[in-house]
Amino acid sequence: ISQRRQTMINSTIEENFPQGTLQFLTDFVSAQHYPPKEMMSHVIRKILLSSEAPSIITEAYTLLMKVQQLHPASASTLPWNWELLASNMAEKAETFSTRLLFLQYVVQTLEDDFKLKLKSRSLHNSIAKKVLSCDTTFTNVKHVITWLIEATTTENYMQLLNTVQHRKGFGSLPFTTIFPSHSPPPKKKSVVGLLQKMLALAVEVDRSPTCSSIKIAEVMLQEVLNITSRHQREILLASVESDLLRCKLLEDLFSYSSEKPQSMTMSLGKILHFLKYSKILFETEQGKKDKWLNWDEMLDLLCSLLQSYQEVNNGHLRHCVTERMKHILGETPPLITQDDKITAAEIKADTEFFYKKVSHDLGGTVNPLLETKINLLKSLLSASSELNTDSINSYQSWYQS
Repeated sequence: ISQRRQTMINSTIEENFPQGTLQFLTDFVSAQHYPPKEMMSHVIRKILLSSEAPSIITEAYTLLMKVQQLHPASASTLPWNWELLASNMAEKAETFSTRLLFLQYVVQTLEDDFKLKLKSRSLHNSIAKKVLSCDTTFTNVKHVITWLIEATTTENYMQLLNTVQHRKGFGSLPFTTIFPSHSPPPKKKSVVGLLQKMLALAVEVDRSPTCSSIKIAEVMLQEVLNITSRHQREILLASVESDLLRCKLLEDLFSYSSEKPQSMTMSLGKILHFLKYSKILFETEQGKKDKWLNWDEMLDLLCSLLQSYQEVNNGHLRHCVTERMKHILGETPPLITQDDKITAAEIKADTEFFYKKVSHDLGGTVNPLLETKINLLKSLLSASSELNTDSINSYQSWYQS
């Protein structure tokens, strides 16, 4: 933006006239003209996060997203820092709507920059590397986990949503139409979803996604074990955006509950081991009355672990994101270990063992829904085993060629 126009904008800032500041910036920003970093920072700190007028907050958010679309922020032009984000996430309930808008803007800048840097193979210069690296800024990643657990488990969030929805003028805010109105409610789901996107970036931005997922899952494990509501656990685990992270977290959960520790790497064989030796992971109040519900959740988590593991293998997710595409385009078969070679007889024997264990715990009668899920898991394991046999043959042909 020209110096003359910057002077006009600065005059509205000096006069504390946010409507004028936003109007001038909206008029002057174009594909060829962008505001200085300091002006964008002012819009965030002094207008978006400080105003109480819904219309001004909406205008500020719209301007920020317009500038981001035309001129994506980089590590050198970023108008926010981690300290601002952390203090904003710790604000009082009254600022919930504004906090959500700011978080959405933050994630947009992170994602846009990540995609651009990935194309130019320069993730080491990305915003995510600067603020979400498991190698250099893991404290920030742990902050995100804390916020995520709070957003998933704090009952006050339900009250916040009702308060926000009844607050005059906030019904037309942009974020109200971004997420579908399913359970959990839109705004609660959006907070969880945005924070999960940040964790997904933290998994990918360093050279080893596997190492990063191990670090993050280790911190998340104890938090998940402390969640007493099955519904809240389902929200948390189902919303994990990174299949690699979900796979590792579920693997750690089952390892924690296993009666017989096993050091084998993640594989189909390890899933069979969990099926045979894992105790009930969680016992809820409802599960104390209807014990079959505890086994039901365990089966759901085992199916989720199996599906996540297949996504990790088929998508080559253990490889660095900058190298992953060449494996996909080169049609490199998934890497299969010796522990993935499970037989139909082993699957049959272990599922029958599990069925008997459940039947004994429930007094001899297995709920029809549990029977269905046990058979489903058996079918999924059989299908995965057959796919692995095909992958081994493909890998041998690929290697020989």
